[in-house]
Amino acid sequence: MENVKERLSAAIAAQLTGAPDTPAKADMIEELSNNLYARYAEMTANGTDEETAYRSALDDLGDTAELVDYLNSLEPDEPLPGRPPETGPGFDGLDGMLKNMGDIIQSVAKAAQAAIDGVSAGVVVRGRPPEPPKPPKPPVPPAPPAPPVPPVPPRPQGPDAPPPSPGPDRPHPHGPGTPPPPSPPPEADGLRGPHFDGRGAWMEALPGGDYSFRSHGQPLSVIDVAVGGDINLRADDTPEGDVVIGGDVDDLDVRAENGVLTIRQGGTASRGFFLRRGMCLADVVLTLPRRPWDAIRLTSTASGDVDVELKEPVNALEVRTVSGEVGVELDRCGKLTVNTVSGDVDLTVGQAGAAEVGTVSGDVELGGDFSSLALSSTSGDLRARSGVPCAVNCSSISGDVELELDALPPALEVSTRSGDVEISIPDAGPFGLDFITASGECTSAFFEGTLSGRHGTFQYRGGPEAGGPVYHIRTASGDCELNRL
Repeated sequence: MENVKERLSAAIAAQLTGAPDTPAKADMIEELSNNLYARYAEMTANGTDEETAYRSALDDLGDTAELVDYLNSLEPDEPLPGRPPETGPGFDGLDGMLKNMGDIIQSVAKAAQAAIDGVSAGVVVRGRPPEPPKPPKPPVPPAPPAPPVPPVPPRPQGPDAPPPSPGPDRPHPHGPGTPPPPSPPPEADGLRGPHFDGRGAWMEALPGGDYSFRSHGQPLSVIDVAVGGDINLRADDTPEGDVVIGGDVDDLDVRAENGVLTIRQGGTASRGFFLRRGMCLADVVLTLPRRPWDAIRLTSTASGDVDVELKEPVNALEVRTVSGEVGVELDRCGKLTVNTVSGDVDLTVGQAGAAEVGTVSGDVELGGDFSSLALSSTSGDLRARSGVPCAVNCSSISGDVELELDALPPALEVSTRSGDVEISIPDAGPFGLDFITASGECTSAFFEGTLSGRHGTFQYRGGPEAGGPVYHIRTASGDCELNRL
């Protein structure tokens, strides 16, 4: 059998004959063929015969007129902007980009510790230390390729389209036996609405351009969104209602299966070329039924903001963005994870288990009742408040750290390079303080005088000998202030 990828490349090249042969065109053909081959491979892995999978993958190429116009607008030697990593079966470019973000964030703690390793080893600093260098400008990860999209059966259109049967395990919101209204007819320039795989749910068009989704059997309990624009998530007052999607719905691929609603920005492969490079973004507004959720994963792959406001508990909430800001208001959350490169993070949580927040240059501010906090930043400030005993680990290079802990923390570790540290704790029991610095100093309402030099220790009310924890604070040139609440 002829090599499928070569067939796809030849078919794509035939669609782009209206553009001159340039390096940019060759790169575009390679990228599109990689994505279509990934779709082909997934279909054949799921049991679709090879020829049907090939035709379906090629149909996903879509209208190439925009691609031809774009290639004609480039100079002969002008490259494609922000070429993403090569894709293929089993490769998730989005996760690759976010792994790079995670690597940047995780390096913060190592960098802060490396700045003071010489101090803890006994190096004597003489004279005024030089000003620490400014942290390098964080690298901007490339725009990710869109994940492979499974083949999608055409959705019925027009007033004669057969409605889905409600069935006993899928009650209809309009009442038993009442069919949903028909989907809107196609407009003059083609079908409108999300590209929907309805194997696990049915979709209904709502007045105003929104769409609702309800599972056939197993209730939707996981939401997974990855788009390039803003994401706004809120709840309505109907526990048994539908999930409603609004915003730029025409640019979305939606899939529902096994209780998981997956939303991706994509559509055809031609459209995805512009989306992956941030040249065309989709904003999404999600309204969820007011009931507990197992997991919610929200990812803006470009510069979109993410806003979440929920009253019902979420077992795990994960938010990831490149340069957009993140705002979260939750009543209860099991595990909260937020990663961003340059956006600010503002979190308010009533009750939460573990919270992990990492940023390169954005500021972080969060408050609530946490069991543990892990915060890291390169140049952004870190500010946190917890109303219950909370184990805290903070790392920063040049950003300041400010902690207000209403209960004595069972564990506390803070490391900075040039940022200052301010910690407020109650006079609620014994504890020890271990302070290591190169040129900073530590003052406190719990003791008289100043801790300075390479290594200073202090015990309050007997410290660890009386059963209290030991708090570790390390800085290169930053000062520390330990306050009593």
